[in-house]
Amino acid sequence: MERVKLKEARQAKSVHEGRKLSQEDVADAIGCSREAYSLWERGLSDPQDHWVDRLLKYFDVANPKDLDIEKTTAPRRQVLQMIVGAGATGALMSFGNTTLSPERFLRQCNVSINACWELLKYGSYTAIESTLAEYVPTLSSLAEDSSRIQTMAASLTTQAKLLQIKLATRNGDFIGRQLLCSEAVQFGELSGDPFLYPAALFWHGDTYVYCYRQPEKAIGLFKDGMKKGSMLLKSKFSMNLAIAEALQGNETNALKYVEQAEKVIPKYPEQDPAYPYVDITQGKLEKQMGRIYLALAEHSPGYAKKARDLFEEGISKCGSNRGDLGQTLIHKADAACIIGDLHEYVKSLSDGMSIAVGMQEIDLQQEAQAVFNKVRSEWKHEQVYQELLEMF
Repeated sequence: MERVKLKEARQAKSVHEGRKLSQEDVADAIGCSREAYSLWERGLSDPQDHWVDRLLKYFDVANPKDLDIEKTTAPRRQVLQMIVGAGATGALMSFGNTTLSPERFLRQCNVSINACWELLKYGSYTAIESTLAEYVPTLSSLAEDSSRIQTMAASLTTQAKLLQIKLATRNGDFIGRQLLCSEAVQFGELSGDPFLYPAALFWHGDTYVYCYRQPEKAIGLFKDGMKKGSMLLKSKFSMNLAIAEALQGNETNALKYVEQAEKVIPKYPEQDPAYPYVDITQGKLEKQMGRIYLALAEHSPGYAKKARDLFEEGISKCGSNRGDLGQTLIHKADAACIIGDLHEYVKSLSDGMSIAVGMQEIDLQQEAQAVFNKVRSEWKHEQVYQELLEMF
């Protein structure tokens, strides 16, 4: 349904400013595309959290209901869960009884996997996990069999593996994630998809950086992926190459890749075909830059203040994405530890850990624990540290 209040807000602002504001004017003002804003106003798509925040600020309203952009999470989530649940059970039963052709089976898989990507936004991890557990064995078999449907099956299998990688990361299962990444690369190559294969390479390399801190193993994968894919993927590869180089203390190379990433990132990342696979928001850009400076700070402590400032800036852009907020706070605590700011270290780490525990994000809890283990020895007798100790 058309978002009448959003349209009326644009018209009211036109009157207030004494000029007619078009949809394109609003889109330019908040930094999105005209096409995206048009879809929001017509009620054909929903703005993500960071766009909701920008719309509220631009129209100077406090409540999303005043623009018809409030979240209707529960009903939509329930519909999506029904789609993936019924789709998986029905498709597999019919396919097993040979009443469903492989082509129709793959089409039903496609519907359910698309719904899984949407459910990921709502944190419906159990529904995604159970659906993928039913689909993947059959999908993998079809993807490995040379036939006219192999590329479609391989494409869907790769997407399923990417979803499973996100679940494994959340559960802190790094060994499982590494195996899934290898499988995603294998099926991504079989699919011939120009976005899925490099996305799989990205996650494979990121596993060595994020999970194991083995940047030397990641660099080759990132450089291979840089030759393929979309502008968003090239930007992500450049950012992660910068982190890998920074971890090795190669300041010149790290800053070179940062500059390269900033040159190629698209103006509207959400319109890039690879966006669902390696989504990135403005807040995440600050976090990525902060991670680079944080890695450099291990070799040159002066970078810690730059990292801390970027994480602070990123916090304001996380919107309602609690996972991003929790991770940014934990990174900020890491920077504060290097700087020597005890109170900022304790405050950011306790806030980040509270979010991680509340969301049952095991990987974030592990990140927080790692930062907690870095505490300076002279802080261990401080009262504020003793209060933090209770959380760990």
